[in-house]
Amino acid sequence: MLAGRYKIIKEFKDGGFSQTFLAKDQRHPQQRRCVIKKLQPQDTDAFTVKTARHLFTEEVNALKKLGHYTQIPQLYTTFTDGSDFYLVEEFVVGRSLARELRWGRNWSEARVLELLQNILTTLAFVHRQGVIHRDLKPQNLIRRQSDQSIVLIDFGSIQQCQTSSDAVVGTDGYIPPEQLQGYPNLCSDVYAVGMVALQALTGIDPTKRAFDVDERTGKVNWGRYPKISSDLANVIDTMVCYKLRDRYSSASEALRSINTLFETPRRSAAVPTRRRFLRFVGAFGLLGTGLALPTLLSNSETSDRVSFQLPLPTASSGRSPKADEPKPFPLVPVPTPLEKAELIERYGSYNECCKIAVARGIQFHGAPSWEKLIQAFSYLDAIQEFSHGYMAAYPSLALSEVKFEVNLLV
Repeated sequence: MLAGRYKIIKEFKDGGFSQTFLAKDQRHPQQRRCVIKKLQPQDTDAFTVKTARHLFTEEVNALKKLGHYTQIPQLYTTFTDGSDFYLVEEFVVGRSLARELRWGRNWSEARVLELLQNILTTLAFVHRQGVIHRDLKPQNLIRRQSDQSIVLIDFGSIQQCQTSSDAVVGTDGYIPPEQLQGYPNLCSDVYAVGMVALQALTGIDPTKRAFDVDERTGKVNWGRYPKISSDLANVIDTMVCYKLRDRYSSASEALRSINTLFETPRRSAAVPTRRRFLRFVGAFGLLGTGLALPTLLSNSETSDRVSFQLPLPTASSGRSPKADEPKPFPLVPVPTPLEKAELIERYGSYNECCKIAVARGIQFHGAPSWEKLIQAFSYLDAIQEFSHGYMAAYPSLALSEVKFEVNLLV
């Protein structure tokens, strides 16, 4: 028990200068969970101790200034215990982006666009406060369970603009050359975000396999992933350019380019009507055992309800429907089945999988088997991927009041 109120639940992996715990605040009315960081440098030489204290103090000051933003953890308090110094901050319930990227699937352009807009919006706020994060990587990006927003965590390596630091911090693969030389800039964070986007698009982990760099142009040779537009490829090229003068100067500048891509007209001839949208997403109807119903709801009391049947996801890649089966909608692929191990890696246990499935609109008749859970999450992943692509193709305000709900009855 720390400070007579914080019960330690588990210990996270140690950082370079601190030890981190998940704890429960016994004095809080809801006994909320929180993250506690203890200043604890691994080395005890004078330089390391001085650097650790400086970074810890900077993290506290940064959270005081930034923590009111919804996608940055809130600082609750700080306290001392003897000679030890602690900070207590909000625990974000969700999963790290590193876990999503480890699943080994190359993300679609629409999904990467949404990710970049989400991260850069928060990072632009951080940069406007004159703060450089210096350690942007998938492990420090949490997809919050409640709203699926990306939360930026771990401000233990931050640096104020126009200040100097003798310590070089960051993570190989996401750290640009100027930061390695001890001269981080706002655009250093932009580089790191660009590398996260490349990892999502290509499936290549930059900490394990470095991308080649054209020494003449300073551009990263990542092969121009073939399934994305040249517009997005050019934006990412600019984000990860080795030469500072050719890179976006800040997250705000990069975000403006990303927002422009959302506003760019697609090849589609017209914005779809609500009925066309209903028919389109209705192809996900009767999921799993044929008992699921996707419904589009609006403020109108006469919402349309459309459903079609799809084949179950199977390990084989090409099951053809029987003659008496309705054929799947041609633009919606059959989901690739997930693995049980993947669900456990995402959510931790069978009980947590069930809780999250119910929270995402899945209704179970009794305790579901692992097979049913795998079916449900396979389709939900496919629906999420599909909806990202559709809304990117048709970013219409006319659909802003339409809600897409999926109820899977198994």
